[in-house]
Amino acid sequence: MPESPAQKVSADRLSEDSGGGRLSEYVPVELLSTKPRFLADLSEYIPASLEASESGRIVVQVLIGLDGEVDGVVIEHSELTPRGTRRFIQRLDALKLHPGLRDGLPVKARWRMEFNFSPQTD
Repeated sequence: MPESPAQKVSADRLSEDSGGGRLSEYVPVELLSTKPRFLADLSEYIPASLEASESGRIVVQVLIGLDGEVDGVVIEHSELTPRGTRRFIQRLDALKLHPGLRDGLPVKARWRMEFNFSPQTD
């Protein structure tokens, strides 16, 4: 079955050393004249994907297409449960962004992000 473009992918499958070179198609956001912007408020949207007791750190690279769609998410590190990690990635996959720009033109971008979660208390 073919993978959807916004499916979670492992870092080794997209690494520049793997011969696929796919990760190298995405420009690090630090090199862009205008960084991508999320259309949703992440502080409200992302935690809703986790159980109240979920805690830990997750580091990802979000791969953003020319149209602002999430092409994929590379997990660098996750202290979340496997279920929490899957749910978190599904939420990231569904987000829309304004694409990053270089010299006024949209480019495929790679954005490294770190999130820290603490158990929610009432």
